Amino acid sequence: MARPPKSDIEHALSGADAKDPARKRARASAIKPKGDLGPPPPKFLDKHSPSAGQHLEAWKDIEMAAAANGVKLTAGDRIDVEMLARIMARCRRLEPQSSDFANYDKFSTKLCLGTAGRKLIHDTGDKAAGTTESDEWSNLTTPPAPPATRVQ
Repeated sequence: MARPPKSDIEHALSGADAKDPARKRARASAIKPKGDLGPPPPKFLDKHSPSAGQHLEAWKDIEMAAAANGVKLTAGDRIDVEMLARIMARCRRLEPQSSDFANYDKFSTKLCLGTAGRKLIHDTGDKAAGTTESDEWSNLTTPPAPPATRVQ
């Protein structure tokens, strides 16, 4: 995976702009994504597709997680959000492929969804009622430590 480009501020602080002003002018004319993320893809809204509802729910969860982290998703993020939504829907159906976990991490990192955003994505409970599903792992707790005794 390629390294992401430095921002204009990082170039200015490192002295790259002063060293090569022609590159600074070339970066200014580079294409920048415009517009919001927009609505979900039409395939996510298809009423005849059995997985469209799961894809749409995952899309909305990603938007909510991005907003909670202060990340503004743009039109340039559409493909990444769509891929992440498809991966999330497959994992929620408990049909993940072996590469899904690596791709999930790659796309969620690329969209700047930190651990708080990932927690929102994993929350599969009823959002209106405020309840979440629990599994056998969430019920596990560490047993309390036995009281310390002194041997004299």
